[in-house]
Amino acid sequence: SMQLDRQNPEGFMAIAGLLPLDRYAEREKLLKKAISVRPTECGCERQAYGDFLASVGRMEEAVEQYERARGMRPLAPFSNLRFAQALYMVGRQDEADRVLADTLKLWPDATSLRLLKMKSALWTGRYAEAIAVLRDSDLPLTSAQRSTLSAAFEALNSPDAARRARSVAALQGFAADPRYNDRLVVGALAALGAREAALQAAANLIRSRGLFDAEILFEPNLAAARQEPGYARLVGQLGLAAYWRRTGVTPDICRGPAKLAFCSIA
Repeated sequence: SMQLDRQNPEGFMAIAGLLPLDRYAEREKLLKKAISVRPTECGCERQAYGDFLASVGRMEEAVEQYERARGMRPLAPFSNLRFAQALYMVGRQDEADRVLADTLKLWPDATSLRLLKMKSALWTGRYAEAIAVLRDSDLPLTSAQRSTLSAAFEALNSPDAARRARSVAALQGFAADPRYNDRLVVGALAALGAREAALQAAANLIRSRGLFDAEILFEPNLAAARQEPGYARLVGQLGLAAYWRRTGVTPDICRGPAKLAFCSIA
């Protein structure tokens, strides 16, 4: 395909996706090349670069790319989903709420949008809304997932330490199983204050699913976990620290006056 058409952005994106996890600089170069050649009608090259930026902690830049991708498909659920999620992650909650609400009016049955509404509770504290979403019978969740996640949101709304501990234990069981471990499990563990468990769940998730899920490391819920030595080890093992040093572009969380201890390796 690339031999036939060197102006094919989808070809550059495909090659970038085939690279090993830790080849960040090469992947970024290919994705930027995809943007520089013929634009696609879907804005997919912007979406792909936004996903890359999110995975290396450059979320403010990711927001810009997602917004440009959304401009190509303003009514599509996925382009709005990624834009809204990025807005939540950089603290622009009101904007994210509007984007998500407007898109849900167009696509009320979209599973991905309803799952984001549930997950956003971890950032907004609207746990009752998350529990209400979990009651939707057509969500692709098992009864065990529904009950465990509902218990987690209820525990987050409770001062009962024992209840929180039980919820953490149940979520750790999910985190150890690739079938059930996901970003929601990682975020819930972090929100419940289980820092080391959240980091282990994040490491499991990234290793089983790949680069796309590395953005979990930069979500607001993991702010406290970033103080743990395990966080610095993880970003080192994933090759992120080496990428930051090589490019001289640090993640958003290492910018500003209150730098975290691990930023010294970036």
